[in-house]
Amino acid sequence: MDRALNIFRTYFLPAFVIQSVLLAGGFGTGREIVEYFTSHGAVGGLLGLFVAFLLFALIIGLTFERSQRFSLYNYQDFFVNLIGRFSFVFEIVYVLTLVLVMSIVGSAAGTLLEETFSIPYYAGVLSLYLTVCVISFLGVEFVNRFLTLATLVVYLILSTVIIVVFTESFDAISVSLDPADVQPTWPLFSAKFALYNLAAVPGLLYSTRSIDSPKKAWLAACIAAAIIVIPGVMIHLVLLSGYPEVTSQELPVFWVLNRGGHAGLTIAYILMLVITLCATVSGLIQGLTERISAFLKQKGRGEATHLQSLSICLVAITMSMALSTVGFVTLVAEGYSILAYCILAVYVVPLLFSGAKRMFPAKSGSRIP
Repeated sequence: MDRALNIFRTYFLPAFVIQSVLLAGGFGTGREIVEYFTSHGAVGGLLGLFVAFLLFALIIGLTFERSQRFSLYNYQDFFVNLIGRFSFVFEIVYVLTLVLVMSIVGSAAGTLLEETFSIPYYAGVLSLYLTVCVISFLGVEFVNRFLTLATLVVYLILSTVIIVVFTESFDAISVSLDPADVQPTWPLFSAKFALYNLAAVPGLLYSTRSIDSPKKAWLAACIAAAIIVIPGVMIHLVLLSGYPEVTSQELPVFWVLNRGGHAGLTIAYILMLVITLCATVSGLIQGLTERISAFLKQKGRGEATHLQSLSICLVAITMSMALSTVGFVTLVAEGYSILAYCILAVYVVPLLFSGAKRMFPAKSGSRIP
C-alpha cells in the first residue's frame, strides 16, 4: 500500500495537479482548443497538439529535475535559483497569470451558467469564487485531493462524450480529417498554447516533493505532458463533428452537445467544467500561498494560516472581478498571447539555456547551476 501511494505521489500527483489547473475555462469549453488548434485545420490541430506534448515534456522535465536537484518547491525559490535577482519578474508574471486565469474562469462560469440555467452572469461568477475560497481555506492537502478528483472526473466524462459523439458522427469526423487541411499557422499557435500554459507549472511545484531522482523527474514530466494533452486531443476530435462551423462558437463543446440533443450529457459536462474551473483557480492560489508561506518562514513567522490563505484568495478575486468584464473570447485570444511571450522570456529561455549548459559544459569544467 505504501509503495502504491509513493508511486502515485511521485508520478501521478504532479500530473493530476498540473492537468486539473490547466484545464481552465477556455480549455474545458473548447474555446482554447478552437483558438489554438481546430481553427488551423483538422490535421493541423492534431500536429499542433503533438508539438505541444513535446514542449510540455521538455520544459516540465527540466523544471522537475531542477526542483528535485535543489529542493525547490515554490516558484520564488525556483526562480531565485534560475535567474537570481531577476526572480521578481516572474513574481509579477505569476500574479498577472493568476488574475488573468481567474478572470477567464470567472467569465466562463458566468457565461455558462447564464446560458444554460438563466442564472445572472455575476451570480455565477461569485458562486464560483466563493467555492474557491472554501477550498483554499481547507489547506494544501485538501487542494491536492480535490485536484486529483477533478482529473478523474474530467477523464470519465470526456471519455463518455467522445464515445457518444464518435458513435453518432464518425463519418463527419473522418471526412474532416483531410491531410490537406493544414494551415501554415499551426506551429506558432501550438507553441503559444504550450508557453502560456507553462506559466502555471512553477507555482505547482508543491506537488513534486516525492520526486527524489532526475530519472523520476523526467518520467513524471512525460506522464504529466501526456495527461495534459490527451483531453485536448479528445476535445479536438469532438469538435470536428461540427467542423468548420464550430470554430465561430463561443462555447464550442456545448454547441456540439446541444446540436446533438444530448441534454443529460450536457448537464454532466457542465458539472465537470464547474469542478475544473474551481480546480484551476484553487491550484494557482495554492501556488501563491506556498510562496507566501516560504516568505513567512524566512521571517520566522511559520507557514500561512488558513485565514491568511483565505485573505490571499479574496485579494486575487477582487483583482480579477474587474478584468472578467472584458469578455471571454477577448481574454482567451489576447490575454494568453501576451502571457506566452512573457513566459518565453523569463522562464523558458533561461531554463533551456541552463539545461543546454549542463548538457554541454564548458571545457574549463566550471560548475553550472
